[in-house]
Amino acid sequence: MSELQAFFFDENRKRDDIYDFAAWGVSQELLLDLRSAFIDLTGAYKARSRRQAWRSVRKFLDYIEGNTDFSSQMLRNFGTLEEQQLLLGTCQSHYNFVSRMVRWLSEHSDNKIWSSQQYEYRKFTRELKSSRSKYIGPEELAEIVRICKKEISQIRSRLEVRRTILEGGKVKHSELTENDVQSLKFLINLESNGVWSQRQLAQPGTSRLSHVGLRRLQAFRELNPRSILPIYLLMMIETAANPISLLEIKTNCVESHPTDNSLSIVSWDKPRASNEQRVSFLKQGQFSIAALVDLTLSGTENIRRIAGVDEDLLFITRSGSKVKRVSIQGIHDQLTKFRAEYSLHKFSFVDIRKSIAELMNGKHRSQAHVAHMLQHNGLSTVLRYINPRENHHKAFERISKIQGEMIRIATVVEADKLPQTLFGFSCGRESEAKDCLEFTNCAVCKNALVIIDDPRYVARILKSKLFLEEMESSSALQADKIVRFNHVYKSTLELIRGEIIPKITKGVIAKAEALISETPDLPRMY
Repeated sequence: MSELQAFFFDENRKRDDIYDFAAWGVSQELLLDLRSAFIDLTGAYKARSRRQAWRSVRKFLDYIEGNTDFSSQMLRNFGTLEEQQLLLGTCQSHYNFVSRMVRWLSEHSDNKIWSSQQYEYRKFTRELKSSRSKYIGPEELAEIVRICKKEISQIRSRLEVRRTILEGGKVKHSELTENDVQSLKFLINLESNGVWSQRQLAQPGTSRLSHVGLRRLQAFRELNPRSILPIYLLMMIETAANPISLLEIKTNCVESHPTDNSLSIVSWDKPRASNEQRVSFLKQGQFSIAALVDLTLSGTENIRRIAGVDEDLLFITRSGSKVKRVSIQGIHDQLTKFRAEYSLHKFSFVDIRKSIAELMNGKHRSQAHVAHMLQHNGLSTVLRYINPRENHHKAFERISKIQGEMIRIATVVEADKLPQTLFGFSCGRESEAKDCLEFTNCAVCKNALVIIDDPRYVARILKSKLFLEEMESSSALQADKIVRFNHVYKSTLELIRGEIIPKITKGVIAKAEALISETPDLPRMY
């Protein structure tokens, strides 16, 4: 064990986690100091977070190795990270951790280099839009979903071949010849003997199938890295989960909802999150989260027993006779092939999550809703996924549209827009007026509008008055008719006589009377 190595244990992968400081041409005294600071500051970190911090240490060691000036300005000069064409958020992360190391060393090391450093708070303002980010629109996202569903259906069809073989049924598949089926049966039988790889098949006395294309037939035996990709992609789109967290989701991630049998709860761990991530989804559907998890479990069932420490992870693959988790680089390589195969624009897994956040923000117009969907505790984190300046522009567009509509309504000629009702009134509810069942009660309706300066409307009111007076006279001799008239129409007639006509000018009444003959008759009512 070298004194310039920092040793940890990766609890997740059950292996040593070693960081070697000896690779840099820096004095041993400085390297030992930095090693001590790294061990103390990252001892409680998860392995993934520690590896992220190690990248910052390497940046600092590269800087020290290339500079002989160990003045009090060393930390400040290291802060010129933006000159390395890094994203400003990455610069901030590197500078923050190195500052913590230097501060720790100034308190715990006897070397005056550290205690003499001048601290300067550096704020690297993040780019409003990352040059690496690619927004995926709803049409392109829908196309990705369509492709994933098509491939998942093909994956189910291939895995069904294995199930048919194990049940002793007759296999028929468009991608397999009769010889392929026989070879596949033999390979499945060899699994119980621990024979998986081409090298194992080539050993004397094992089999005569060393010439078989194992990679091609693997898709019919279990999930391979390429067939895992569409499942992983579709789950990410449905959950909007952190890409790394989703890649390390566990086999027991789905549980029944405690109060609703139609739902299932999906849970996963997220790096640096204080709480477990949990979302409810419908159980039904061949592409639901529960169905995708079941498909993945059935497609990895035969290799899970040899996966070792990765046995509890949902996404595992086999390479030769070794089974392990899907690597981050491996899944990105498969995404590159996926994009090329379907001629899709370049995008990353992070772009998918950000694009879903943008779409949800545009639909619900609420950063709080996006925070809930992404399961973020604070709104400040959400701003990294949405464009706040774009949000302001859209908000102003909506306000301007509303203001324009208000101005249009205020300046339009109301008499041309408002629908006329049975007795000549107008209705403020334009859409409901056509189908209103209370058409005989406009006189007492709060939405009724009376236009008294337009002869066309006044002519209708005057004709209604004549019509109602005629109805009143004809009903006077029959008890049942007069009761109905008094109950339904009398209030309208009294309103026209006593409240409306006295307020209409003589000039408008004269013009309206000239239009009465042209005004349609009212329908006969009883």
